[in-house]
Amino acid sequence: MTTDTFPKAISVKTMIENKTITITGIAKGSGMIEPNMATMLGFIFIDCLIPQNILQKLLKDGWQYPTTQINTTNITEPINYLDLVISVLHEEQDKAYNFVIEKTKEKQPELNVPNKGIQYTVVDGPEQALNIIYPGKIVDKQSEYDIIGKRGLKNIMNYNSRNLKKDFEYFFVGDLLKKRLDQGYDSLNIKYRSLFAQNLIKKINKKEFIQFKSPKEITEITVFTDVSCAYCRLMHSQIDNYLDLGITVNYLAFPQDGLVGKVFEDMQKLWCSDNRNVAITELKKGNDIEANACTNPVEDHFKTGRLIGATGTPTIVLSDGRIVPGYIPAEELIEIVING
Repeated sequence: MTTDTFPKAISVKTMIENKTITITGIAKGSGMIEPNMATMLGFIFIDCLIPQNILQKLLKDGWQYPTTQINTTNITEPINYLDLVISVLHEEQDKAYNFVIEKTKEKQPELNVPNKGIQYTVVDGPEQALNIIYPGKIVDKQSEYDIIGKRGLKNIMNYNSRNLKKDFEYFFVGDLLKKRLDQGYDSLNIKYRSLFAQNLIKKINKKEFIQFKSPKEITEITVFTDVSCAYCRLMHSQIDNYLDLGITVNYLAFPQDGLVGKVFEDMQKLWCSDNRNVAITELKKGNDIEANACTNPVEDHFKTGRLIGATGTPTIVLSDGRIVPGYIPAEELIEIVING
């Protein structure tokens, strides 16, 4: 049910092999966000077990996107969609959301009248509260806008330095965005994370790299690798492709299981071997190698990878510090390097 307050739902039952099957559908009515943009949510529930591949086929086969708008204008651009993630409100956000609802009802008595249509802007406050709140002490005399939106942010950012506590109770987690002149946004997190990664890589002694140097080098990349990971092995099997396109590859150690176990031991032997380039190729083919114990940088490499945010392998760090997680074919990687 949306702002028109009319329910949009249907449920039917049918018999399949003497079993009762229930199919229920609900929808959220179209809401105009901009002249050429609207939202529409639809959900279908069924209580029988259907394999995922068959269900996907049922949903895709025969489905056609609309080609005409309600005003008979042809739709020339593909319809975009977003994945939705269901989450549970934290108790603080739930309390704040209910506070916003009550305050909104006080100002908009029509919300208490069943089946009464309301303006879309009336639900602006509750929608903001579902996205993000700026919690503090909630009192009855407050406006709902004291804990949401610009006013909510301003209220928690204004403080008396004399009463500032050393241990902060609230903090932000997420990207810091800077608005561009073209109305887009740049993530400052990505910018400074790249600089951070670039500086960490520069501090590593180049003798610690296992380097495969391109004879026609355009750029070089640093790859945090694990000799047992399938995609690391796939990438290394195509090493000539990277070299042919002018990409020098520098390997650092990142055993995915951490600093214990066989992979960690194999990577220590790798960095202690007389010919690391041959040894890494053998290990990534699944073969064993022999090497004497030595002082090696595997643990330091692993810690560096964790600092830059590596959680899996391969993790690629470009020469400008940009981090590219996962296996990327050489042809695609050189495009990323050149075009950003």
